[in-house]
Amino acid sequence: FIRVGGVVYGAAWNEDLTVSHHRVSSLAGLEKVRGSKYVQSDMSGIWTLIRKDLQEGRKVLLSGTPCQIAAAYSFLGNGVSGFFTVAIMCHSVTSPDTWGWYLEDVAVRKGARVAGVNFRDKRDGSFGRLMTISFRGMEEDLVTRLEDNPYARVFFNALNTRSSCFDCKFKGNSCGADLIIGDYWGGKKHHPDFDDGHGVSAVLILTHRGNE
Repeated sequence: FIRVGGVVYGAAWNEDLTVSHHRVSSLAGLEKVRGSKYVQSDMSGIWTLIRKDLQEGRKVLLSGTPCQIAAAYSFLGNGVSGFFTVAIMCHSVTSPDTWGWYLEDVAVRKGARVAGVNFRDKRDGSFGRLMTISFRGMEEDLVTRLEDNPYARVFFNALNTRSSCFDCKFKGNSCGADLIIGDYWGGKKHHPDFDDGHGVSAVLILTHRGNE
């Protein structure tokens, strides 16, 4: 998309470690929309930017949770020329407030402001089962296994999941996405000859546009 003059919209960290959707028009800029972020992304102002890009003849790729993809079609309509979507396999979303409270607690305990977060650090080749938090002015990161991290434990046990996620109207292909991507858990069972310690991705093609 970038190489043909198009743009990509995806979830990225902000400086204050909130998450929102960003517009990316360069290959270098794609780095910030990579990686897992177990926080709901704010999409304020994104819809009008997407519509403007499409009206100006740019190809647009939007990635997001299934409900965010459905919201895009609700705003733009279906079959818009040049508009493509990819939904992530979604566990659920949580209130950004719970993430903010966790960051405040970690900062107080460490005595330093949080500088960055990696929910799926793969430094030990354990399929991204480490969570890493870096701090301003400190060289040493806080590294925990996901199953031992308080925020991750709450998230994966659905203790801070929004009530609407328990009755999701957009799971499966009901959101209308062209592609669905996610972690191919269990892939080793089907492909035992492949194991690089970093996991395998799954890409599901759902429409002729996705196939394109």
